[in-house]
Amino acid sequence: MIENAELTWVMIALAFATTMAGRFIVRRFRVHFRPIQAYEKMPQLVADAVEGRKRLHFSLGGSAIGQSSTVSALVSAEIIYRMVERLAISREQPLITTSQMMTLPL
Repeated sequence: MIENAELTWVMIALAFATTMAGRFIVRRFRVHFRPIQAYEKMPQLVADAVEGRKRLHFSLGGSAIGQSSTVSALVSAEIIYRMVERLAISREQPLITTSQMMTLPL
């Protein structure tokens, strides 16, 4: 019968082998997403707002954490974060709004 220590080592070896196999599979098959023009133009629009001393308004809309729109809220927050990083050199602070209280911690 397998003891606890042996079972632990077997599980660690199995996890390592699975991880290594996954890395090799990912390297062979590249995932290609379709280009979305709005996402490609966003950095240029933010740069134009900085140069024009304009204030930008970002909205998370009705997406909220803990609901069916959690993924949408997380993606929106990440996009806003990356755009606000570009606005850090501007004197104008961005306006970020949401209609759900559960999204405020983001």
